[in-house]
Amino acid sequence: MEIRADKAEVGPVITGFRGGHFVVDGAVREGALLLTPNSLHPWPDARLPIADLVALAQSAGWDATPELLILGTGRAIVRPSPQTVAALEDIGIGLEVVDSRTAARIWNVLRAEGRDVIAALLPLDAG
Repeated sequence: MEIRADKAEVGPVITGFRGGHFVVDGAVREGALLLTPNSLHPWPDARLPIADLVALAQSAGWDATPELLILGTGRAIVRPSPQTVAALEDIGIGLEVVDSRTAARIWNVLRAEGRDVIAALLPLDAG
């Protein structure tokens, strides 16, 4: 599938996805990804359930505390434990858990608005 979006104010834009990869700024990126407003990182230890979203958010290397972590859990929504969500909220980061297709669209919209968000995206074929 291809997504069309205006270039975000800053940072990577997801322009498509399929199976085990995403297309970011026109380049195919295999596997899971961590996105910040100004960078893209492979997420080699991605797995479900995600035990520590706080560590994940901090590992993205974004200096500011993001207002939101968008968690794309592959083809289907898989919710983290309430304790994991609470730990993230305790440091001031909101969480949006959605399938990875929806996560890609949310990322593009919020970044086009200039919002300070990060995203952790599992590929569609994750499971």
